[in-house]
Amino acid sequence: GLRQVQADQLHEADPNGGIKVCVVDSGYEAGHEDLPLSNVTGSSAGAGSWFSGPLDGHGTHVAGTIAANGNNGVGLSGVISNAESAVPLHIVRVFNADGGFAHASGLVGALQSCQDAGANVVNMSLGGGLPSKFEQRAFENFRKEGMLLIAAAGNSGSATHSYPASYDSVMSVAANDEDTGKAGFSQFTTQVEISAPGVGVGSTYVGNSYAILSGTSMASPHVAGSAALVWSHYPTCSNYEIRNALK
Repeated sequence: GLRQVQADQLHEADPNGGIKVCVVDSGYEAGHEDLPLSNVTGSSAGAGSWFSGPLDGHGTHVAGTIAANGNNGVGLSGVISNAESAVPLHIVRVFNADGGFAHASGLVGALQSCQDAGANVVNMSLGGGLPSKFEQRAFENFRKEGMLLIAAAGNSGSATHSYPASYDSVMSVAANDEDTGKAGFSQFTTQVEISAPGVGVGSTYVGNSYAILSGTSMASPHVAGSAALVWSHYPTCSNYEIRNALK
C-alpha cells in the first residue's frame, strides 16, 4: 500500500506543527508499540474511552495505516511515518466495543470535535445507505471552512451510494487490489473520486497486535494519510487544491 501511494518516498514536513488528521472510528489503542503517543488527542460522547478498552480493533487498524511509526523494530509503518516525532492526530470514537454507532451527537457532532481540535483532514472509514439533509448541509459547511473530508465508498460491490462518502463535500474512496485493479467488494458509484489499496492491508490492532484486513475502510486512510503528507509540504494550499492534486 505504501508503495502504491508513494508514501515510502518522503516524510511529512514539520510533523509537530503541521497538518492534523482526525480519525472518526472505533477508538485508538494508545499503548500499542507501533502507534504514536505524543501529539494525540481524542474525544468520545457515549461510545466509551477513545484510547482504552474494550475497543473494537477497526479504528486502531485505520489509525495505524495513517500513522504507525515503526518504532519497535517490527517495521510496520503508516503512510505518514516519522520515527522521530508523531503526526498530530485527533481520535473521535463513535463506535462502541460491539461496533454499534454510539456517539451522542451523531456524525455531525463528531466532525465538530475534529474541527474544534484543529484537524485539517478527516478520515471516516464508515458509512450507511441513508442520506440526511441536515448532515449534508453540515458537511458542506465543514468543507467550506477548510477541512478535507474523506470517507470509505462502501463494500457492497455495487453502484449503490453510501453516506457520508457520497456527499459532494466528501472525497469518496474505492478500494483497489495489489495489482491496482478494482477490489471485487468495492462500491463504484458516480461519487467515487479516487481509489487506494484496500486488499490484505496489514496494520496495528488491539492487544498490541497486528491484523490483515480488507475493505474500503482500509483504502480511505491511505488517501487521508497521503493528503496530509502532501499538504504538509504545501501548507498554503486550500483543501480544494489538495483534493484536486490527489485526483
